[in-house]
Amino acid sequence: MDKLKMQSIDMIEKNIDKIGALFPNVITETKGEDGKLKKGINFEKLKQELSDDVNDVEESYDFTWVGKKASIVDANMPIRKTLRPCIEESKDWETTENLYIEGDNLDVLKLLQESYLNSIKMIYIDPPYNRGTDLLTYSDKFIMEKDEYDDEISYKDENNNLLFKQNNKANPRFHSDWCSMITSRLKLALNLLTNDGIIFVSIDDNEIKNLKNICDEIFGEDKLAGIIHRRKNRKPHNAGNTMSLSYEFILVYYKANTFKLAQEFSEMYHDEKGNYAIYPVLKADKKERTYLFKSGLRCDIQQLPAGIYRTGKNDNLNIEILDDGIVYNGILQNEIRIKGRFCLTDENGKLSEAMCNDNIYINANGFPKEKRYRKEEDYKIDNHHWDIEKGKNEDGDEEIKQIFGLSGENYL
Repeated sequence: MDKLKMQSIDMIEKNIDKIGALFPNVITETKGEDGKLKKGINFEKLKQELSDDVNDVEESYDFTWVGKKASIVDANMPIRKTLRPCIEESKDWETTENLYIEGDNLDVLKLLQESYLNSIKMIYIDPPYNRGTDLLTYSDKFIMEKDEYDDEISYKDENNNLLFKQNNKANPRFHSDWCSMITSRLKLALNLLTNDGIIFVSIDDNEIKNLKNICDEIFGEDKLAGIIHRRKNRKPHNAGNTMSLSYEFILVYYKANTFKLAQEFSEMYHDEKGNYAIYPVLKADKKERTYLFKSGLRCDIQQLPAGIYRTGKNDNLNIEILDDGIVYNGILQNEIRIKGRFCLTDENGKLSEAMCNDNIYINANGFPKEKRYRKEEDYKIDNHHWDIEKGKNEDGDEEIKQIFGLSGENYL
């Protein structure tokens, strides 16, 4: 029987190896707690590698809080724990490909480092929003006592007078503890992502500034794909001191390889040629042009029955039919000229190409429309504004009820 490893990867050792690969001259030997020599970093030499004049450097652009260094150490420290399967509480243990893990998420992230390092394509994190009422548990040996904390941030002057009035929300410790909590977890999450992996982190107004700064440091400022604005409820709640807050945010970062966030086409149709979406050929803000539409074009047979359609102008729709059109069996029988503000033009041959491919049809208003046929790999790039059609909080509640067969309001 194979023996279980009872200790996760020593991330400090891994990081020392990475630095040594870049700067071999900074590697040194230090004594550990047990008195034995181990590999370490000469930080003075490392400073010299990263600065042209260390001694004169007094200021730099920086984002910090009390406990930041400790949170980084916390992420790198190994733990003597392991995962234990609960087969009797599991369903289809032998065949399922799903895995549910219950426990402290920091410990779990550390335990996943060896088996899932650089292996996860997508991670979603929904941390506490730090509204002052969340049950935020972040207690470890690195948290400072309050007097020590106040001294480090110059909370008191030399005469021991408070520099500003204390209260829960304004107290910097309120944000520092949260920043330390999320930093250690995001650092470990980064290690799990594949090179083409992405991470989504939900947050609200309270910590979005700090969360973005932390993510910029961990993933890289240039790896920010965007910040999604998600509307969380259909009707704004009559709450809040200054305004009703109806949106939350999702920060999206990628590890190495950029990506495109795709969305489903809102309307998809099907005919003998396959699946297609409908796009306008005219647009009100474009230059006015006149184009010849050849016989044989398809028409909307349900709204354009057989007959002769006289010339005319529709000022509201910014379109004018310059020739009588004859429609029979859903097909335009003669050439007609249409004057309008075209967005699909023949300056690059796109309109003629679409007509030749039988991808242009005329609707009931005399509007030409384009059919764009879609392959399975086609996609439309999503934007960062997610309205209620993307799903609201109430939808999530209902889905949970349906999945687990729950009823009533107080089911969690």
